[in-house]
Formats: sequence, C-alpha cells, structure tokens
Amino acid sequence: EKLNYEYDNNNPEKNIFCILMNVGSYLNKISSDEKTQFTNLINNCKQAGNIKFIVIDNIDAIKSIAFESWFKAGADLSEGIWIGNGISNQFTLKVTTSSRILRVELPPGFGYLIQKGKAELIKLMADE
Repeated sequence: EKLNYEYDNNNPEKNIFCILMNVGSYLNKISSDEKTQFTNLINNCKQAGNIKFIVIDNIDAIKSIAFESWFKAGADLSEGIWIGNGISNQFTLKVTTSSRILRVELPPGFGYLIQKGKAELIKLMADE
C-alpha cells in the first residue's frame, strides 16, 4: 500500500513517525525481493533524517531482526517499553537496572519504561 504524505521543506525539523507492528511476522511472509525493497525504503527514510520508526513486537521477533543491517543502523536497544513481567529473562534489550529489582512480580497493567538502559516501573493506561 502506498504511503502518501506532504513533506514541508520549510520545516525540516518536523518529524514523521511510522509505527511498524509485527514487523518480524511481516518479514517472514514476504519474498526476498520484497525484503530488499523494505530495507531500501527504511534506509531511504533514514537518509531523509526526519522520519522515525517505532517498532512494536514481541521480544522474540525483535531478537530475530536485531542483527539485520537496517535495524542495527537505527535501533537503540537501550530505549523502549516493556509490558508485563519477564524483562530480567531476556538479553535483547540493554537494561542496566539491577536484575533483582526487575524480578519482582508485577500486577496486571504495569511494565517498564527503558531510557538509556535504566528501567523505571510504569503503570499502563487501559480502556476498560
């Protein structure tokens, strides 16, 4: 599907955010040529400088794409949001907070905000 947007050359500081959901699953379903096109698209967007990507996926999918060149070139694995328990049992996200603190059982609706590797407990908003 084509993405249409207007780029304002007079305001280069205006960022465009693209959310990539289930990108691991998507990449497993497309052909090699389509993966090349996807990689080229991501790289071209990075060169524009004002397009930012937010990747939303489970940790196993992130781990599977973590060594792809397009991901390594732009991803910061010391930044993110972790929902629920289990953050201390993974090694993909770079978390420097003591694993003892991260092993505490969280109630539903909690997670961690990870900034520069430091994990901070957060309450997630939910529509009930």
